[in-house]
Amino acid sequence: MLIKESSILKKTDIMSQLSEAVYLDEEESKVQPITIPVREMSRLGEGVTMVRFADVESLAENHGISYMDAVSAIAEASKVDVSKMTIAVDEADLIADPSLLDEMTNIVVSSISDNDDVYKFCEAVTDTYIETGDESLLEALVNEASLKELKNDTKWVFGVMDKSLKKHGVHAFSHNRFANDELRIDTIKGIYDKYKDRPRNVIAKKIASLRKIYEKWMQKAKFEKDMGVASMLKKAAHALMTVIDKLLQLLQRGANKLG
Repeated sequence: MLIKESSILKKTDIMSQLSEAVYLDEEESKVQPITIPVREMSRLGEGVTMVRFADVESLAENHGISYMDAVSAIAEASKVDVSKMTIAVDEADLIADPSLLDEMTNIVVSSISDNDDVYKFCEAVTDTYIETGDESLLEALVNEASLKELKNDTKWVFGVMDKSLKKHGVHAFSHNRFANDELRIDTIKGIYDKYKDRPRNVIAKKIASLRKIYEKWMQKAKFEKDMGVASMLKKAAHALMTVIDKLLQLLQRGANKLG
């Protein structure tokens, strides 16, 4: 097959593409209540249903209405009892904006996903901390600006990168890898570049992640037969609470930048 140079060098002219595109009118573009999924949640009681806050928020913003009006519209469209409809709010969203508790009723909380990039990073760093006992590793969870200064030193490359990040499959931050599939230090540095414009969101996600890791460690310590290991887990878990307190202080100060 002949590959022409012109096809390789061709650049997309976005303005030309937009001029030829089919545009929706304002009403066609709006999210409609009937299109929003409503899930039965019998575990919470007979007739209880659930809708995700992200869908409620989208509908409210599209139509210029309150969250509760959006919930009512969704319930009416799906022909369910609005008084028995719960709103599933991500824990990180509540941490970032506690006022959501005042704007809605019947809230249930969604824990941060193990597959979330921020959770994977927190898990990778905390796993390395618990393996090495080096509390300086936790500083990267509070001061992300320091990630830009990371060097290819032995502790980070073999501690954080090879042991933890590779084990947890954190490939989302960077596709730069060595031929033997070892992750580059760019993987960690990439976190700063990816999230630097959403500091409150990231700080809240880190708090939610560390709370989840804390609960996992405390639960593991509870059933650990080796008292030495159990004590170590509890000590490590309490160190996470100190990090969480620091992150909460960043939110309370209205942090507008990382680090």
